[in-house]
Amino acid sequence: MNDGSEDQGASEDRKELPLEEHASPMNIEIASVEESDDGKLMDLSFDCRKGVRIRAYFMEPRAPAPWPTVLMVHPAPGDRSYFLAEGWRLAREGIASLLLDAPWSDPAWGPSLAAPEDAIRAVTVSFRKVQRGIELLATLDDVDHDRMGYLGMSLGALIGGIVVTIDHRLKAAVLMSGVGSFTDVASLNVPEMSGEALDRYRSIMAAIDPQTYIGKAAPTQLLFQYGNRDVFPREKLVAFAEAGSEPKKIIEYDAEHYLNDQARDDAIAWLVDALKQ
Repeated sequence: MNDGSEDQGASEDRKELPLEEHASPMNIEIASVEESDDGKLMDLSFDCRKGVRIRAYFMEPRAPAPWPTVLMVHPAPGDRSYFLAEGWRLAREGIASLLLDAPWSDPAWGPSLAAPEDAIRAVTVSFRKVQRGIELLATLDDVDHDRMGYLGMSLGALIGGIVVTIDHRLKAAVLMSGVGSFTDVASLNVPEMSGEALDRYRSIMAAIDPQTYIGKAAPTQLLFQYGNRDVFPREKLVAFAEAGSEPKKIIEYDAEHYLNDQARDDAIAWLVDALKQ
């Protein structure tokens, strides 16, 4: 993994969640390296804003560089190990991956969704940390900057719905079990929220809801995947997918929230096809 000196500029700004035009140094530190026939797994960390470090795995394939690369963001509960199997599968296809420890890997993150003022800060910080992962990939000489993708499950899909619209360096993105509103997530996890409190929450969060953004993700290719037995109402999942810009593909599965092996197989096959074109 080579740390290059040039940043790739963002192609679009949004007022609510602006991109940083001049990224600060990454200061990558590698804690350990694991070798296998399929590639190399590096346990690393890099700088975010204000001295905060982000932990991640970077998986290098055995194929010649520069590689297509996928940024992977796990659901809650979960951590960067969630998509390890998918990372190795991509490595066998000659595609690298960066698996982030998202902010919600910390159990203390969940309660921040209870109050809208706290929630909007937590979501904004989460977006910036995930987008920092794209900034990292954009500094690596071994990464093909024209063939970067995204894979996000649940909260990873919600944040991904914002990231793919604001940062058009991503060529393709898979959004698994995502809904278009953070209020839907909060009301599921804080069932006592109702009435005026729920309406106020929704009005505050609307400006940064993924559904506000996802209709302008083009030219990024989108794959939406969801199950017909999800904890979220089917109409919420369908609405998010239908709001996405073209080009897109939508697949529904006979599955619960975390989907099934077929969905994961389809996601990997779609990413390989999209990023190797």
